[in-house]
Amino acid sequence: MSPLLIVIAILLFGTLLFIAEVFLMPSFILGKIGFVVTIVGLAFAFYELGILYGSICVIAAIVINGVLLYIGADRISESKMAVQTVVDGKVNEFVDFGLKVGDIGITLTDLRPEGKAIFGDNRVSVWSFNEFISADKNINIVQIKDNKIFVKEA
Repeated sequence: MSPLLIVIAILLFGTLLFIAEVFLMPSFILGKIGFVVTIVGLAFAFYELGILYGSICVIAAIVINGVLLYIGADRISESKMAVQTVVDGKVNEFVDFGLKVGDIGITLTDLRPEGKAIFGDNRVSVWSFNEFISADKNINIVQIKDNKIFVKEA
């Protein structure tokens, strides 16, 4: 068997593994094996066929596998496996409900130093100044700083 046919067979096998990775079972295992097989085929092409044919094989492998990767990425982004929703929520949004220093409320949970309290109809997270405050105690707001409401027992 001629070295050219062996190189073509090895590169075709590597490309088939890429195709299986992209279109059949995206698990990154077949893609890695296909990458290794392609590198071995290219090294064999340089060794057996010389620099000219080795360079042609490298260009062909880059073009063919690049096109497959482009088609596969487009296909995967349209598939059911791809994430189609946008998360537009935010974390740690601070809402002070119009509270100000001096407002009086009641603790719902123990403050150690953070807990929940109710001011009017608003349930908010509050912090005490490194002290323990039991639940169902009257508190007043001492300071609002860095998106935190600091309270002391009334």
